[in-house]
Amino acid sequence: MARIQFQKFKGLLPLLFLFSLFSCRQEEAFVSRQEYLFGTYVEIRLFDGTEEDLEAVFKLLETYDDIASKEENSQNGNGVYELNESRHLSNPSPYLLELLEFAENVKEETGGYVNILSGRLSDLWKEVINDDLALPSTELLEEEVAIIENSSLFFNDDGSLTLLGEAEVDLGSLAKGYAIMKGEELLKERGVTSYLLNGGTSSLALGEYEDNFKVRIRNGNGYYLELKETSLGISSVYEQSILRDGIYYSHIVNPFTGSATPKHQLALVTGSSCALADAYSTYLLLLGEEVIETIEENDYQVLLLNNGEITYQSPDLEVKRG
Repeated sequence: MARIQFQKFKGLLPLLFLFSLFSCRQEEAFVSRQEYLFGTYVEIRLFDGTEEDLEAVFKLLETYDDIASKEENSQNGNGVYELNESRHLSNPSPYLLELLEFAENVKEETGGYVNILSGRLSDLWKEVINDDLALPSTELLEEEVAIIENSSLFFNDDGSLTLLGEAEVDLGSLAKGYAIMKGEELLKERGVTSYLLNGGTSSLALGEYEDNFKVRIRNGNGYYLELKETSLGISSVYEQSILRDGIYYSHIVNPFTGSATPKHQLALVTGSSCALADAYSTYLLLLGEEVIETIEENDYQVLLLNNGEITYQSPDLEVKRG
């Protein structure tokens, strides 16, 4: 088996990618590119596409990265940053509207656990993690939970958006998976069927392929999957977390309690939609086994790991080790 080599960024991959991709082919022709988007390196490989196809997909991904950013951005005046700042957008980006509508559907489907109004709470925990600060007090977490509960996002009849309350929108848990899904749709519209879209730290979409792609899970103790024509989402504590007294505290937060203590260290979901696989993996990390049945009933497969060992594996999901 020959590993597909990532020449330009080879030295960075062990740190930046949760997935190591392998192929059974010794040699093959493809066009590829990597770009830093959504806080990670995104790689696209097209085995039956052109440089023009590659450029079109990256342009689309850049658009979603732009509108989903919580940072001030001069390239766009109608994205998340502007919504959080002004609390109203009279002419929001159509890309933002469809992404927010998807987010509302995910919130309903997950019983409110995947909630984009958790931005302040998530930032609070990221500050604790990044600056190695003391854990937030119970009173502070209760205040942040109350802010989420008393805030709302309104889709107005005139096409505008209104954000009421003190909460901040954060699309970090959804934007990349959604953008990868839309990129995959664009490739299919352009007649490209053999591809991989690697979102690096959480999202993967695979097209047709003569062989299966071998997808090795980082921190997975040698576990890998053989996949094609499917999507995959991962949430884990390995990207942003701190370990205190044997407990992981992560950037993935519970909007009902304010806590940031996931049930598992890694949750993997495979299925038809990269956007939903990504969202479901967040849902799983928060609630663990109690939501597995709901996810599997929607034709998605689940893998849960702690300390590199499998604690749950969907019956139809084949996992290998080596």
